[in-house]
Amino acid sequence: MAEQAVRLDVLYAPPTRARVSPPGPPAGRAAGAGAPVRVVDLDGATVWATTDPAAATCPAPRAVWRADPETYHLSLALREAVGRRKGAAVPEPGAVTAVGAEIPLARLPLPPRLARRTAGRLLPTGDGVGALLADFLVRLTEDTAGYRASDAPHLCAALVDLTGALLLGELDADALLSPEDRRLTLTLRIQDYVRRRLHDPALDPRAIAAAHHISVSYLHRLFREQGLTVASWTRDERLEHARRDLADPGQVSVPVHRVAARWGLVHPAAFSRAFRAAYGLTPSDYRDRTVPAAGG
Repeated sequence: MAEQAVRLDVLYAPPTRARVSPPGPPAGRAAGAGAPVRVVDLDGATVWATTDPAAATCPAPRAVWRADPETYHLSLALREAVGRRKGAAVPEPGAVTAVGAEIPLARLPLPPRLARRTAGRLLPTGDGVGALLADFLVRLTEDTAGYRASDAPHLCAALVDLTGALLLGELDADALLSPEDRRLTLTLRIQDYVRRRLHDPALDPRAIAAAHHISVSYLHRLFREQGLTVASWTRDERLEHARRDLADPGQVSVPVHRVAARWGLVHPAAFSRAFRAAYGLTPSDYRDRTVPAAGG
């Protein structure tokens, strides 16, 4: 029973479930029937749409990981591509039947061994984070004309964040996790929560702990187990996001202090000192060297 991978309710039902670990990316298949109709490269990750009716089926999870152990595969069957013929649900000719993504495991905000625990599962996409991820994949593959090359890192970050949040929620409900993995999963969920609120300068350990119904001391303990502190990890995340924005040619007109404030770094002098300590340059010098047009 564990080897059964085909679920007709996934293939033809409304897009309320997503399948993890389908076969390798459609782009790797021979041209012709089942070839992808659109492939979007997102700074190392790939999002695709296909007309292949078999795209929502998959082999046993073990076979997928053996074939591509460093990549996380996600696919979603689409109801809109399905019609009815003599009472049976069948794909409409030429219609996109599925969308999906391939994400390097190293980019996901959880250890590969925990990501692999979700292989072959059906993940909910009817509401919450799952619905956001499904909508993101569909919209991204519908029309790519409006995206610039400089958008790729930001779109990749959104894909990784949504996928990570969905998988962490799945793992949190896994009754078979060891106590150590359960603490690690909680830490990763907390980190995901913080990443989505880096813009809030009032975000502090007390607020973070309250949002997860744990004590501040337990919050610090969780981070210490990973060799981290809450304050330094949050600061480093804010600095890294600010660094990415400063390197974005599409944001050269945004003043440095506004870039910093966007990520909760509201004191320009303190931001400049911390940025220089982390990257060896002031924010302005970093932008000038990374995006020369900003200096001219």
